[in-house]
Amino acid sequence: MTTATYAVEGLTCGSCIAEVMERVRLLPGVIGLSVDLVTGGPSPLIVTSGYAMAADEVRQAVEHAGFDLTDEGCSSASKVLQPETTRHVPNTRDRMKSFAGSVGS
Repeated sequence: MTTATYAVEGLTCGSCIAEVMERVRLLPGVIGLSVDLVTGGPSPLIVTSGYAMAADEVRQAVEHAGFDLTDEGCSSASKVLQPETTRHVPNTRDRMKSFAGSVGS
């Protein structure tokens, strides 16, 4: 599995993010996506895929959504994710038990 971060220029709202994510999600091999909206600057688009994707594939999908990739602010280098990078996020019940235990102490 690989992950790559790209900078998308021109995102201003949730609809913009949804359009970019919809287009990139259609690319073969994409497993996961994340976008952090940065108004007035490039927004990081993090793409996780089953193999190292060509930046041109992602660029075309972003452009098809009506936005541009920029070389500013984000790295397009891919890195291999090791299984140990996965962490458990406690569900609401786990968090409530932890909270209740700390309040009762």
